Amino acid sequence: MSLGIHAGTRGVTLVELMFGVGIVAVLATVVAPGVMGFVTSRRVEDVARRLSDSIAQGRIEAVKRNVPILLCADASITDGACNLAPVATDWVKGWRLCYDADANGVCDVATTDNPNPIRRQAAVDAAVKLSGPASRLRFNPNGSMSASSFTPFEASPGLAAAPRWLIRFAASGAVSVRKG
Repeated sequence: MSLGIHAGTRGVTLVELMFGVGIVAVLATVVAPGVMGFVTSRRVEDVARRLSDSIAQGRIEAVKRNVPILLCADASITDGACNLAPVATDWVKGWRLCYDADANGVCDVATTDNPNPIRRQAAVDAAVKLSGPASRLRFNPNGSMSASSFTPFEASPGLAAAPRWLIRFAASGAVSVRKG
């Protein structure tokens, strides 16, 4: 019975093991910052895409339901009223999309057949900065938008040299997302 050990076979010496660990440590030091930058960049892009999806869905829902749809920062909602965002950066705390059939600026009460809000986004990752208009967006039944400001949204990792994403929208309801 053989145990698979043959003459001339040797193991790894401590010196060889330490050399291998050293190479791995150097590679990790070189690669880690790039990987972290990549991960942060993807998080910023994800936030920009989610917000643009919410804007596009708001326009579609307004036309489909033939009622006004509101998009507001979660921090601005008081007793269902979709108020102005206290600060343009409150969008980072999340947002919601809701219907407002009576056009009074308040998210309507949900029913079993018709949940409200239609969509809710939780607060974004702490590594991402998101700012936008200090107002709610209102989608009219024809798909156009009403806003006190058409200031674009900006998603960034907060570093001056890092790429940012701009989410722009027009009175027609069209939305565009681009790295800039």
